[in-house]
Amino acid sequence: MKLTEQSSLFLDFLRAFSAQVVVVFHAASLFGLINAKQQLLYGLPSQAVVTFFILSGFLIAYSTFNRQKNSEYSFSKYFKSRFKRIYSTLIPVIILAVLIDYFTIVYFHNNQFKAYTLQNFIGNILMLQNHPLQGNLLPQSISNFINVNPFGTSVQLWSLSIEWWCYMLFGWLMLGYNPHKKFVYFFLLLLLSIIPIANAGFLERGKGITWCWFEGVSVFFFLNLNKKYNLKIIYLILIGSLLFFMGRYYNKGAYDMLASILFTIFFASAIYVFQNVNFKFNDFVKRIIKFFVGYSYTLFLLHYCVICLLINVFSSIQNKFIVCIISIIISNALAYLLSLFTEKDYRLK
Repeated sequence: MKLTEQSSLFLDFLRAFSAQVVVVFHAASLFGLINAKQQLLYGLPSQAVVTFFILSGFLIAYSTFNRQKNSEYSFSKYFKSRFKRIYSTLIPVIILAVLIDYFTIVYFHNNQFKAYTLQNFIGNILMLQNHPLQGNLLPQSISNFINVNPFGTSVQLWSLSIEWWCYMLFGWLMLGYNPHKKFVYFFLLLLLSIIPIANAGFLERGKGITWCWFEGVSVFFFLNLNKKYNLKIIYLILIGSLLFFMGRYYNKGAYDMLASILFTIFFASAIYVFQNVNFKFNDFVKRIIKFFVGYSYTLFLLHYCVICLLINVFSSIQNKFIVCIISIIISNALAYLLSLFTEKDYRLK
């Protein structure tokens, strides 16, 4: 399977749009413009995260299977590719978050940052935030070490560790097997599966989002069959799955399994259409999509601590709608500037 230009642009649009949804509705929530009672709006950032995971699973499977055609492609090369992609942006952003949160604490005398600790900083670098072995399952000394929350105000980092371990589990599953080292293979497979399996079963935050990632993988397998279907039926499935998804999302929320399955069906149908219909985005739309997707990962990682700072900076201004818009613009501008030195060089092609 080879993605067409219009399919790639559709995927880029979903990623860029989802990042903007997260920022806009996090900002609106933090500035008090929406609240939990407004379920349809309040849950949109969660749906954006679900979309990220489905996209991620699909693209990782697509990239891995295409690169497997090269007999020299190995888990070590896979790991290096994923490490560069994730950490080339995470390290600069989390260091910047340290400085932004510190400025907020010191200058505005805000002492509510309980997660602003060295342990959380190191734990987030190691992708241990919200590890399922926190608690009483291990000796207290070990349990305390892995009692890691998202660092500082960057609460959205809870999802990054789950996505990272989904990467590692899938990569090792597909590329790590060595018939002469079966014990090592299955031991590491078990170790790498702890967070994904725990999330699929009982972790409260984003419960079941691991399924969304592997639903994205399943979309690749389905489309990679390269079978031809009646486009009229695909259109009906696309529209029907979207409508049923919207109803399920409204009643059950973004992390509901049936809602995610319905959205995955819509996602698969949309890609099939873009793969098989002679449709072209105009050049202006292409440039807009490419611009916004070019810093979407940086924006996702950076925006929350920036908005928390700006809440304090603009605390004396009564018009919360205006300062919310300004905060969204500033978050985008900072993320774009930072991405010029990080994300730009390591996006998954």
